[in-house]
Amino acid sequence: MTNSINYVRLDGTIDNQPKEITTDKSTFTTFSVLTKIENSTDWHKVLVFDTNNIAAFAGTELAKGTKVRVDGYISNRYREIKDDNGKVIAKVKETCIVANRVFVGI
Repeated sequence: MTNSINYVRLDGTIDNQPKEITTDKSTFTTFSVLTKIENSTDWHKVLVFDTNNIAAFAGTELAKGTKVRVDGYISNRYREIKDDNGKVIAKVKETCIVANRVFVGI
């Protein structure tokens, strides 16, 4: 097997107000970054985990409309959709970017 690299550098604009989330396992901040190439617009889900207080910075210094550069890696996560009775009716694969660094004003 050859060596492989999973690295993303994303330059764009924050599309929604960042939201800080605390679970029993970790604290992280999530937001979407909007990118445009020619006539195409894409939204990218970004997760910033509380490594060296990056999540705290992201939750307080970033806002909708802020231009950012996000360095990180692509991660695929699976989310379960349940009906009203709690039965799993579907599993959805979500692709997101896990940020190692977030730069403001790029």
